[in-house]
Amino acid sequence: MDAVVLSVDVGRRKPHTDIYQAALHQLAVSAQDVWFIGDSYEADYVGPRRMGMEALLIDPQGKTSVPLHHRLDTVFDLPHGLRLTLPDLSAATLPPRT
Repeated sequence: MDAVVLSVDVGRRKPHTDIYQAALHQLAVSAQDVWFIGDSYEADYVGPRRMGMEALLIDPQGKTSVPLHHRLDTVFDLPHGLRLTLPDLSAATLPPRT
């Protein structure tokens, strides 16, 4: 792992902006260069998007109102989800969906 950001160290929990800022700072990247993937609507989708990050939500039951191309059934759908969201990625760079 390139960085580990713990809420106990930052003093804030997701979706507070400080936790995402700490991660961006540790990785020396800007929000628009980050994809955030998680399974909590507020903490892993709304919070990162509010910061300017792209986000994909693991939501197999479709309980949230995220666009279909931002929803994954499982983390194993990540390559396919990125292919839908980033159509310029060539099929050769991502494994086929199984």
